[in-house]
Amino acid sequence: MDGETKLYRKHYKDNREWSDRLLRRVAGILGEVFIQTSPDVEDMQHNTDLMVLNNRPHRYAVRIRKNRYSKWADQFTIRSGLRSDIPTEFDKIIDGFGDYMFYGIANSERDDLVCYSIIDLDVFRNHLGDSTVHAQVMENQDETKFLFFSYDQFPEELIVRSHHED
Repeated sequence: MDGETKLYRKHYKDNREWSDRLLRRVAGILGEVFIQTSPDVEDMQHNTDLMVLNNRPHRYAVRIRKNRYSKWADQFTIRSGLRSDIPTEFDKIIDGFGDYMFYGIANSERDDLVCYSIIDLDVFRNHLGDSTVHAQVMENQDETKFLFFSYDQFPEELIVRSHHED
C-alpha cells in the first residue's frame, strides 16, 4: 500500500469515526420517513403494523458536517476529487449508486443535528444538466475537492424531508 492510500484510509477512518456517532439518530429519522404505519387491511389480515411501502432495497449515503458549516445550511456538498484515483462520492452517485443522501450538520457538541435534509439522488442525477444547476468547486488543503450545490437550484422533489432548528 502506497503512502497516499494509507493517508486516505487514515483520513477516512477519522472522519467516519466522528460521523458514525450520529448514525443511530440518522437511522431513527430515516425510519420515520421510510417506515410507515400499515393500512388497516394489512394489520387485520397480515399481522402487519409497520411497512416499508416501497418493497425494494434502498441505499442511503450519510454525510454529517461539523457545526462550523451551519452558516451554509442552504447548500450541500459532495466530495468530487481526491489526490488518488479512488472513486469519490460524486463518481458513485453519477454511476447510479445510492438512492438517498442524508445530509446533516451536527451541533457544536457533535451529539445531535442542528439541521438535515434527505436528498433524493434520482432527482439530483436527473437535474444535474439543467441550466439552473451550477456547482461551485472548493479544494481543501489536503487536495480533496468538493462540489457545492444550493438546494434552491433543484426542484422541490429533491428534498424528501428537511429540518432546520431556528
